[in-house]
Amino acid sequence: MTARDTYNTTIASAHATKAATIGAAEATRQATISAAANDVGYIPGFSTGSDASYIAAVKAANIAKVNSVFAAEQVKQASIMAAKDTLRDTGDRAPF
Repeated sequence: MTARDTYNTTIASAHATKAATIGAAEATRQATISAAANDVGYIPGFSTGSDASYIAAVKAANIAKVNSVFAAEQVKQASIMAAKDTLRDTGDRAPF
């Protein structure tokens, strides 16, 4: 396996890992929002007095998802940069 093959494999793996993380983050967000709706008895369209706690749960779930996706992007970028460095170290100067 050449350094270019390793680079291409690393790129594909980094993208796949990020996609899996995004899927898991969205599933967690949805589960958190659903649980919050059940816990507080929130019924969309009806004021039940529990809107504030539901809204806070949605906000927290959205923030957690954004943080997770951001961290996944950072890991992806670090992996790609490390792969590029390895490629350069072998003397491969072809376009990425």
